[in-house]
Amino acid sequence: MTQRIICEKCGSEMIDRSSGNSIWVECPKCGWGWATTTYDPSLDDETAYEIWLHPGNFQSPEVLRLIAGIAGVNLLQAKKMLNTEEPIMLYKAYNETASSQSRVQKIQNIAKRLIQKNISFFIVPDFKYDL
Repeated sequence: MTQRIICEKCGSEMIDRSSGNSIWVECPKCGWGWATTTYDPSLDDETAYEIWLHPGNFQSPEVLRLIAGIAGVNLLQAKKMLNTEEPIMLYKAYNETASSQSRVQKIQNIAKRLIQKNISFFIVPDFKYDL
């Protein structure tokens, strides 16, 4: 918690005992408190998001390995993907039900890896979650 919460019963500073999706705040002096849960709607998002590469990305061996790993292709195919003059689809999030990550989480993880390597890309349809 970033702000101090004061107990409305006795005026003491309350203690944050939150964890996971549960929010729990309790007064150490009088025991008064409150609790609630949070819900992440991205966990139920069934959108088949696609990550597309812009043409003209840098092609270091490290970038080629990253692209190959994400797309599930060999290094030569990854190089061909990066050499196109038109945008090319790198990844499509679908059939993620057996995964421990949601579609949104998969897209976020891949996007973060691309951003770290300064790879220019875009997501279709518009991605409304943080990267």
